[in-house]
Amino acid sequence: MDNIRRSLWLPIAVALVAATLALYSTSEGAGSPSPLPPSDPGAGLPAGESEPGEKESNPGESHPGAEVPPPESPAAAADDAAWRRLQAELEAIAAEAPGTFAFAVLDLQTGRRVVVGGDQVFHPASTIKVPLVMYLYDLAAAGKIDLEERLTYLPEDHEGGTGILQSRGPGGRYTLRELADYAIRYSDNVAKNMLTRRLGWDAVTAYCAALGAGDAWNLRRTRAEDALGYLAALYARRNEPLFGLLIDLMQRTVFAPRLGAGFPPGVPVAHKIGTQSQGQFHDVALVLLPGRPFAMAGFSRGVAREEDAIAVLGRAGRAALAHFQALAAGGP
Repeated sequence: MDNIRRSLWLPIAVALVAATLALYSTSEGAGSPSPLPPSDPGAGLPAGESEPGEKESNPGESHPGAEVPPPESPAAAADDAAWRRLQAELEAIAAEAPGTFAFAVLDLQTGRRVVVGGDQVFHPASTIKVPLVMYLYDLAAAGKIDLEERLTYLPEDHEGGTGILQSRGPGGRYTLRELADYAIRYSDNVAKNMLTRRLGWDAVTAYCAALGAGDAWNLRRTRAEDALGYLAALYARRNEPLFGLLIDLMQRTVFAPRLGAGFPPGVPVAHKIGTQSQGQFHDVALVLLPGRPFAMAGFSRGVAREEDAIAVLGRAGRAALAHFQALAAGGP
């Protein structure tokens, strides 16, 4: 009898087990927790931990299929080294010089630059006459002003220092074209004052800001790097008649270059000097080196003698020239 009962209950028990397993499988598919897959032995561990004996990932380790940045080419490495040498040389020149100096150099082909003494603020002196005339020429090129317009030399325009109009006295009338010429070639302070009265200094300041001059730049404040903005803009428009004229005027100024002191023949320099009290002697320049032109600004403060400042500025200019001559020749 017992054997009969066992034979009857055995199929029932098997059916109950199968039903239970099917119910469990259905509840798993509805979102119940499932066992960790064997392919993820580290799942569930706190971040940064690994199983005993597991090798941690090395961020610098190469993995198949991972992107690896291309190695720097020998030419690029040599170019970087050359720029670092120029930076170091200009820093040494500034450190050894009497007074305070700042230099800024810009490659007009690539946009790469070097700045030394970038936090130093100077009075711009007559270097402001370059962006002043640029603004005038920009307005003229856009048909917003006539360069044949005449202004009267007023008593309040008078200023000593450099220039030729101061000796003529108030009352004369001059075209805007003439005043621009005098401001650049003779660094004429009266011409600068007359142009500023006509154009408005706030407008000139805004113009320079649009060209990349920093917040410090205005009639009485500049950093060396501020000059690179308007020099680069001037070079970029060199083929336009009025801006080409400005570069020509800067090449024909009656003042010898300071950054270009000691340059060999055949290296054209379009520049504008600036001189102010407290031993401030400046120069901003486009060095039109065939094959590798560059812009440079040099500012100084606290230098007792002009010839000492010119010696330092010239040394810095020659260092930059040698750097760009090497680049033009295809070497570091």
